[in-house]
Amino acid sequence: MNTGSRLKQLRKHYKLTGDEVAEICGVSKGRVSQWESGKGEPSMAQVRMLKTVMDFTCDWLIDGLGTPPWETDQSLQALYAVAQKLPHYAVIKLTKEGLSYAELIKEAGSPESNDGTHG
Repeated sequence: MNTGSRLKQLRKHYKLTGDEVAEICGVSKGRVSQWESGKGEPSMAQVRMLKTVMDFTCDWLIDGLGTPPWETDQSLQALYAVAQKLPHYAVIKLTKEGLSYAELIKEAGSPESNDGTHG
């Protein structure tokens, strides 16, 4: 998969038209079509413009490295679901002490942490 294919996936994920991407980047719809078909690539300035409306890493868009935004979205949703189940004190510890979610989940599952006396 090339940059153009990833750009097209990104555009579709965010439900943008070629015209909208063109407007964001200050180019013609034909230019966006060229990018998506692999007959050219956006400049770094144009990639930065895209990043103002879409969440992705340049490593992913240009080199295919890392996780596509829609997979990251799913991971964040799963993490949010876990965080919602944590006791209030655990969330406070996370924000104040920089503990990892794994540490908090382990602590939240221990019997002595569920008595409401911590934090």
